[in-house]
Amino acid sequence: MCEYVFENGKRCQEPAIEGSQLCVLHTPFPEDTEWEEYQQLHELKLARAQEKVNADDFNFEGVIFDSFKMPIYTLGDVNFEYVRFSGDADFDGAKIGGHASFTGAEIGGHVSFTGAKISGHVSFTGAKVGGNVSFTGAEIGRHAIFTGAEIGEAAWFDQAKIGGIAWFDRMKIGGNAIITGAEIGRFATFTGAKIGRDAEFDRMKIGGTAGFELVEIGGTAGFDRMKIGGTAEFDRMKIGGTAGFNWMKIGGNAKFDRMKIGGNAKFDRMKIGGNAGFDRVEIGGTAGFDRVKIGGDAGFDQAKIGGDARFIGVEIGGNAEFKTSLFSGDIDIIPIYIKGQVNFRDTKFTRPKAQEDACRIAKNQCIKFGDNHEADHYFYLEMEGKRKQKLEIFSWPELILVQWIFGYGVKPFRTFLVWFGLISLFAGTYYCFHTLDSASTFIEYFYFSTTTAMTPGFGGYLILPEWQWLALIEAFFGTFMWAAFITIFARKYMR
Repeated sequence: MCEYVFENGKRCQEPAIEGSQLCVLHTPFPEDTEWEEYQQLHELKLARAQEKVNADDFNFEGVIFDSFKMPIYTLGDVNFEYVRFSGDADFDGAKIGGHASFTGAEIGGHVSFTGAKISGHVSFTGAKVGGNVSFTGAEIGRHAIFTGAEIGEAAWFDQAKIGGIAWFDRMKIGGNAIITGAEIGRFATFTGAKIGRDAEFDRMKIGGTAGFELVEIGGTAGFDRMKIGGTAEFDRMKIGGTAGFNWMKIGGNAKFDRMKIGGNAKFDRMKIGGNAGFDRVEIGGTAGFDRVKIGGDAGFDQAKIGGDARFIGVEIGGNAEFKTSLFSGDIDIIPIYIKGQVNFRDTKFTRPKAQEDACRIAKNQCIKFGDNHEADHYFYLEMEGKRKQKLEIFSWPELILVQWIFGYGVKPFRTFLVWFGLISLFAGTYYCFHTLDSASTFIEYFYFSTTTAMTPGFGGYLILPEWQWLALIEAFFGTFMWAAFITIFARKYMR
């Protein structure tokens, strides 16, 4: 009898061939494919395989084939676990009433299940396929399990239907992944999968949650018009080229945190039922979020966008966070509709117009919610953005007089410190040149400087005639600064 031991511990019941301890199906081929023995063994294997198929026996665990191509119709299971095919395996149009298992299989060529119908599970856990894998138009009644599978070339699952769960965790695909129009009844997980070239998930439908965490795609990625019934997790995904998420619909929350996209990214007209997280996302090119609808909060904290960013017509049901983000290009953000507050704290804008528009939106939202302190902060940044767009002949005077000294009317303590510094400077000048006829200590000179800057009088001191012009200058600027401080202070704390 054959000495091959199945995974369940039972021995193969096939008779061993002459000169071997294994049956014809489990006997390895000679290394030289041109040998007559190779061809004879190949014919014997195919003949025995056909006999097993005709007898509705589909236990091919651990068998060794050159290639496999014969029609399979069975109400039971198909077991090809740990098989070794040096060539292709063709199961196009197969009808399998039970499960189909290729766990641990090693197939040198292509594997095709195009149009196949499998009532139970399909498992390629840990399988290695040198060529393509095709499940185009296939129907899988229950789960599809490809955890840890390695595919040398492309993987085709377009228009496939999976009734249960799709597990593609840690799957490696050397070429393209085409899953366009596939339907998965429950949830799908691609955690840790690696795709060497492009990936197309357009029009894919997932009934439950979708997990794409830590997925790496070497080329472009398309998720246009994808529908996910539950939550969607794309955090820490890496896409080397461009990425499209246009018209995607997500029923629950969506996480894109720490996602890295080398090229452009478009999320236009995406609909997210819950919260959306884009924290620490990095997009090398432009980012489009036109007419996106988010039911809950939206977070873009520490996001980095290398090109322009468009948020035209975005609707956010909750708050919007952009803390410590970096926008290297322009921002088109008007009109935008946000029910909650907007936070651009510590966000960096390379383009002044982007700073102006973004901070104006944040200012208006703060006013809407009565947070005047934050509104003043964004008003200051908005005015700074407007100043930077002016010619230098106008920008520099405004920077010194209006922004630094008066803080655009929203920073009273800055104005006070400038006024206090001015008093101290004049007091030091008076003291160094002994400009008062009856003063000897610095505090007296400081008192004189203060009264000169605050009131029309000189505080009872007489200044030498040749220094009266300096006192007049201080009286002019000091009184003006003091009045400005009182006005700004009153505006700030009596609103």
